[in-house]
Amino acid sequence: MDLEKLLDTIDFEDIRPYRDDEVEEVLSRLGKSEWLVSGIRTAFLPHLPKFAKPLVDFALRSYMRRKFRSVKSVFDFQRKVSVDTFLTKFVVKKSISGISYSGGEFLDKKLSYLFITNHRDIVLDPALLNYVLTRYGMPLTQIAFGDNLMINQTVADVIRINRSFIVKRNLPIREQLVASLQLSAYIRHVLQDTDESIWIAQGPGRSKDGKDHTNAAVVKMLQLVDRARKIPFEEFTRSCRIVPVAISYEYDPCDRMKAWELYHKKVRGEHKKGKYEDLVSMMAGMKGFKGRVHYAFSKPIEGTFKNDRELAEEIDRKIQSSYRLWATNYLAYDMVKGSTLFSDRYDDHDREQLMKRFKHLPDEVREILLETYANPVVTKMSYVESI
Repeated sequence: MDLEKLLDTIDFEDIRPYRDDEVEEVLSRLGKSEWLVSGIRTAFLPHLPKFAKPLVDFALRSYMRRKFRSVKSVFDFQRKVSVDTFLTKFVVKKSISGISYSGGEFLDKKLSYLFITNHRDIVLDPALLNYVLTRYGMPLTQIAFGDNLMINQTVADVIRINRSFIVKRNLPIREQLVASLQLSAYIRHVLQDTDESIWIAQGPGRSKDGKDHTNAAVVKMLQLVDRARKIPFEEFTRSCRIVPVAISYEYDPCDRMKAWELYHKKVRGEHKKGKYEDLVSMMAGMKGFKGRVHYAFSKPIEGTFKNDRELAEEIDRKIQSSYRLWATNYLAYDMVKGSTLFSDRYDDHDREQLMKRFKHLPDEVREILLETYANPVVTKMSYVESI
């Protein structure tokens, strides 16, 4: 396949975020969406008596429409609705006991960046990244979202009006190559032609077992547009300001769901995902208690790399060197290893809080869950001499 010729035929219409001239129509659809209103009500008031639901739905719909009146652009929606309202009032205040961040001194407000992070939560990883960027006075990013999450028009509208672009998955080989080139070209277009930043995860899905590693295929996709133009791989990091970001949650709000999925794969050889399983994970991630959260920005990657594996390894090194471990991680490591190596990093209260998450779990699932909290320690130990 001639990638250079193929590149000339590619446009971004089916993967791009919504434009400002589409905002009014999209907000009109969202304001009328019964599915969205009932979904928000069910998520935040799951035990509401039946007789009260119509009144609450009316109040929610009125609140949404009032919020939407001030939204004139996709930037307005992302900042006013997603960050200032949803994240600040409903996620950070209600489910996070403290959010901290480091490395802001490496960022320049005038430059665009390709933020590559480890991936633990479908919605929160990029959403909280943008929350943190606002604290640094930095512009918000565009966000990569898998097409597997676009389960209906309402979800697609919420994703694309939130300045998210679509990553196509699970296609036949030839179609996947075309989709990868389209995605690579789009990301480069945004970074270089619009001077906007982008968030993308280090792998195609969330880490379920607590092990964070950059998939070289992601790096290969990012560089594919250079390959089509016959630009050497060594030039890649010069054309993209890649900033690895380490995200660490004290508690994973989806930890039990992930542990059950890993258990099913272990005993059955597979886990059959339900139609709305990703949506359930998204809601659980937003609502569930996360404890403390830390975002660590690394210095933009410099130097030249011969291939995708070398660059992926450098991204891993930077993420692991700045990854913040919590008492939950140290405690889980000692419990899994039967050691007291990190006994000075946790206390009885930490043990009590972690044990609450294991309530009513079978021993096999409990062990898997413990390992997911211990694995960040194992991984970090393989990259740094002392933790």
